Amino acid sequence: MVNLTGRTGMQFSRRFIPCMFFSILVLAGCAAGPDYRRPETAGPAAFREDIAPEVFEEGGVVWRSAAPSVPDGSAWWTSFADPCLDAMMEELGHANQNIQAALASLRQARAQVREARASFFPVIGAGMSRMRGADGPGPAGTLYTAQMQATWELDLWGGVRRSVEGRESLAMASAADLASIILSMRSELATQYFQLRTLDELSEFYEETIRAYTRSWRILQDQMEVGIASPADVAQAFSLLKTAEAQAKHIVLQRKRTEHAIALLLGKTPAEFHLPPAGFTARIPDIDAGMPSALLERRPDVAAAELEVAAANAEIGVAKSAFFPVFSFSATGGFVHGSSSGWFAVPNRIWSLGPSLALSLFEGGATLARTDAAVAAWERAVAQYRQTVLQAVNEVESSLAAKRLLQEEERLQEQAYASSRRAEQILWDQYKVGIVGFLHVLVAQEATLDSARALSETRGALFAATVALIRALGGGWDTSGLYETGKSLPETASRPGRENLLQERQSVN
Repeated sequence: MVNLTGRTGMQFSRRFIPCMFFSILVLAGCAAGPDYRRPETAGPAAFREDIAPEVFEEGGVVWRSAAPSVPDGSAWWTSFADPCLDAMMEELGHANQNIQAALASLRQARAQVREARASFFPVIGAGMSRMRGADGPGPAGTLYTAQMQATWELDLWGGVRRSVEGRESLAMASAADLASIILSMRSELATQYFQLRTLDELSEFYEETIRAYTRSWRILQDQMEVGIASPADVAQAFSLLKTAEAQAKHIVLQRKRTEHAIALLLGKTPAEFHLPPAGFTARIPDIDAGMPSALLERRPDVAAAELEVAAANAEIGVAKSAFFPVFSFSATGGFVHGSSSGWFAVPNRIWSLGPSLALSLFEGGATLARTDAAVAAWERAVAQYRQTVLQAVNEVESSLAAKRLLQEEERLQEQAYASSRRAEQILWDQYKVGIVGFLHVLVAQEATLDSARALSETRGALFAATVALIRALGGGWDTSGLYETGKSLPETASRPGRENLLQERQSVN
């Protein structure tokens, strides 16, 4: 390192210091490294699955009629109009431990921003010492010293500014990650809740079917005693009954697992949570997917990926600033004396003040290597950002297709179920008058159960696909609140204050 400090004499200081300040004014607006620009991404002008099927008359494109957009990100689940779901969503934000961990990460990132900004200011220190020693063969002596030091490194090349810029981008990325985790946890809760209601509906179907199978089996037993039905007919009816009972037990098991999963999302043990069985009361909302370009502002994971690019871009400037010399001012003042008496007398005072310049002349290419590494990290972040955008578009397309096709499937399953119920009733009436045997009734009952199960499962899949579409569209979230890195955090987790931290440290020591 080459150090050029102010020489003795006021004449040099009068020339050097004004020149130094003039250089500072000229270079203050400089910042090493490139300014950030959003990476270009290739994407469609519209979602393919949002185009109506009846498309190709006269070569034109027929668009679907406009539907309501995704509800406000703070309460998108209210569009399902289910009070039980609304109540659990309110509890989720305070109890889910994944959300609490993300909140802590955001607090950490914001503290690191403050740490980076501290580099703009001078560092001031103070110290006192009592040193005993000897110079050569003479007698030992004691030296008392008390002094204060101040050092201020000027950010002429923007290294500190780029560092702060990178930390701010990472803090905003943490805020976007928090939003993404909240959206993910809420989506998972809604999906598990609708799965639970699907199982409740299936349980009702099976209870009804088991009652019908039991009645049929008993009728066949009575008929066998008078010689009308054969033992094989009774055995087949008994087999259908026990199969339905076994399937009903499996549904109970699935419901318990789903209920336990909901308890975990709410930060509870299975023993602390129970949701009574109930049927479907929710409705499927209409959702407008909007334009693919809007995903850049509506998806928190896309925003986080872009902010990672911005942080990597800033690191290039930090690395490049090391190529330039470091300008700093330092000052020292204090007292030095060989005795504690008279230590702070005016004749014993010492002081120094002056600028300095330091430049690395040879380091074996380390700075160049760090710059190349920063550029490579930026290229990786850009690739990950573009992949995140592609993944977002793909998820929306898949969810749009799933929602549309499942709605059509639900309509067909409703027709199939209604037809099965009519067929079962017709065969039952024909059996009563002796036109058909009872096995025809059993077959019709089995077909009705299959139709009911398919309808319930399709309805559950439709609710899950709708939640997935809302999640793919960002849940109504937008980037408007990202740029307030100092914004206060929601107090959803108990965290130690300064006094508690000090008490914990003392207890450890």
